[in-house]
Amino acid sequence: MTISLQYYNTLLFNQTHPKQPQHPFISGLISGLVGASVVYPIDVVKTRMQNQNKSVDRLYKNGFDCCRQLWKQEKIRPFYRGCLTQLMGVGPEKAVKLFAYNYVVTNNENHFYSHLLGGLAAGTCQVFITCPYEMIKINLQMNKEINYLNLLNPKKMYTGTSACFLRDIPFSGIYFPTYWYLKDQQEFNPFVAGTMAGAPAAFLCTPADVVKTRMQTIKSHEVERVKILPTIHSIWKKEGFTAFWKGGGWRVLRSSPQFGVTLLVFEWLTWDKKK
Repeated sequence: MTISLQYYNTLLFNQTHPKQPQHPFISGLISGLVGASVVYPIDVVKTRMQNQNKSVDRLYKNGFDCCRQLWKQEKIRPFYRGCLTQLMGVGPEKAVKLFAYNYVVTNNENHFYSHLLGGLAAGTCQVFITCPYEMIKINLQMNKEINYLNLLNPKKMYTGTSACFLRDIPFSGIYFPTYWYLKDQQEFNPFVAGTMAGAPAAFLCTPADVVKTRMQTIKSHEVERVKILPTIHSIWKKEGFTAFWKGGGWRVLRSSPQFGVTLLVFEWLTWDKKK
C-alpha cells in the first residue's frame, strides 16, 4: 500500500475522520487486490520481455507484439496466468511491508532519513513473502510446467532471493521517501504522489528485476539452485548491457498505476457515504 505514515494512521485510526471505514484492513486488502489485478496483464508482458533472449529465442519484436501474439493465441487467458498466486501473496506482502515501514518511521515521521530507513527495512522484510509467490507466478506467466512437490523444497522456492533483495530494498528505499516528499512537502494528492514516486523506483530497479526473472524461470531438467553472479555474467556476455533494462518501460507502466489505483479504490471504500 502506498500510504505515508501520517496519512495511513489518520485515515485508518482517527475515529473522527469523515471517511473512517468500518473495516479498514479489509478495505486496504481489497484495494491492494484490485490494484494488482488491474495491472496484471502488463506484468505478464513485462515478464515475457525480460525473459526473452534475443540471441536464442526471440519471440517478440517488442511489448506490443507480445500483446498481439498472446491475444492471437488464447485471447484474454494468457494475460491472467498466475494472477491468483499474485493475489494470494499481495495481501501478506503489503501487511509486512507496512508494518516494517511504520515501525521504523514512528515518532520520527518528519525527517527524510527516517522514511529512507523505513523504506529500506520494508523492502528487506517483504522479500521473504515476495520471493516464493513470484517464483510460482513467473513460471505460470511463462506457461512453464511446475512440479509443486519440488517447490516444497525451501531452496527451490527461494530461488532468486538475492536478486529480490537487490530489487526490493532499493525500490522501497527510493519509493517511500519520494512519496513522503511529494505528498507532505509538495502537497500532491496521494494518487498523484503515489504514481509519481513509483516511476523512478520501478525503472531504476529494472536490472535487478531482469536478473530475478531469469533466475526464477524454470529451465528443462534444472536441479541445482541458480546463483546471481553466474546469471548476471551470462546476461552480460550473451546479450550486453541493454539486456538488463528489458521491460523497463512496461515495469513503470505496471508499478506506477498500481499504486494510484490502489489508493483510488481505498479512498472509495473508506468514503463515508452518509456524510
